[in-house]
Amino acid sequence: DENRALRREAVRALAAPRFAGEDVLSVLRMMNAESDPQVRAEMIRTAAGVKGADAQVLAAVAGLVQPPADFKGKGKPGNPPPGEPTDREFERYLQRAALEGRNAALAAFLNTAEAKALPAESRALCSLAFGGAAGGQQLLVALPELKRALSGEELALLATNAEDPAIGAAFKSMLSNPTSQQSLIQVLIEFKDRLKDAKLQPEICAAVRSVAQREPGDTSDGLIIRAASAFRLAELEADLLQIMKRNAQSKT
Repeated sequence: DENRALRREAVRALAAPRFAGEDVLSVLRMMNAESDPQVRAEMIRTAAGVKGADAQVLAAVAGLVQPPADFKGKGKPGNPPPGEPTDREFERYLQRAALEGRNAALAAFLNTAEAKALPAESRALCSLAFGGAAGGQQLLVALPELKRALSGEELALLATNAEDPAIGAAFKSMLSNPTSQQSLIQVLIEFKDRLKDAKLQPEICAAVRSVAQREPGDTSDGLIIRAASAFRLAELEADLLQIMKRNAQSKT
């Protein structure tokens, strides 16, 4: 895009002290349809730098949120390929950084009509930035409107706050759903370090066994081994012994 650099530098110029914060944020909101990742990144940085207008900053940043990148067949977060998925994840990183650390303002903002009218993706990212049980509760509100599977970060937020009755009920319902069980367990294993204090061992154990009973074979055996190791599931010791016996018999 030959005009990308001009637009990016124009946005950067808005950060100059001579511009009133409200005017800067007004201009940025008018640019919400901007599609170039470099320009969008500069918009987020500029909005985050506005002082003394937390509610307006939150609205401007949240209004730019897009869904998480789809890494299917394109690598995965933490080791992504170049191009659009990487740009999207970097953009969300900037947005989350801009939202975090403003919990009092974010709590007030999320209860406004303006915030409730935002797309579910915006509210979901605000939930991650807020964190804790309050963030998990906000994510539950946005959940029915999200048109995708939850990301690992979102699942970890719910799992680590499953002691909250509403969050726990919703998470356990997901974990017992046959259509999402296997992928959900794999995500939980990936985020195991974040879940060391979550008291979900019985539910994870039941879900792993459900997958193994429904789809016996090497894939479910691997899932049992990885889950037992990741979450120290003593309840799966008998299952592990059976896997070891089958493997030993197959080699004789």
